[in-house]
Amino acid sequence: MNCSNCGAAMRYLENRRRFVCDYCASVCRTDALSDGILPMAADVEQSCPVCDVRLAAGVMDGVEVRHCERCHGVLTSHDRFADIVRRRRQAFVGERPTAAPIDPRELEREVRCPSCQTRMETHPYYGPGNVVIDTCAGCGVVWLDGGELGSIERAAGSVWRK
Repeated sequence: MNCSNCGAAMRYLENRRRFVCDYCASVCRTDALSDGILPMAADVEQSCPVCDVRLAAGVMDGVEVRHCERCHGVLTSHDRFADIVRRRRQAFVGERPTAAPIDPRELEREVRCPSCQTRMETHPYYGPGNVVIDTCAGCGVVWLDGGELGSIERAAGSVWRK
């Protein structure tokens, strides 16, 4: 499979069910869907930190987000991210599979914050799911690659109650 962003060959990570471009760091999950995003007609000045195309406005579970229509990534605030994860994990019905271990190479990528253009911190999500996310503490935002929210939602572990 070739990268839709730069055309380079993508490497398949079987334990993560996704393709990764070692050239431009794009990610394509084999199960990446829209994650239930309802598009909104609003101008967004920010660009995708992976594809460098303009992000689109949307609503996910009643929470406003920005998303990339090409790579299916999602940008949201830390607080909104926590609300989305809490709601999705509480509503999830089905088997919660054991999460695959993180590939250390996932921690090496560099992406820029769509808001301030500084390098985002790439680190494991400190909840269930063994997902690597990107955050910008200065702007208070979280970037999720396509399909990562689903991995967090389905992951085994405690479900937050409010």
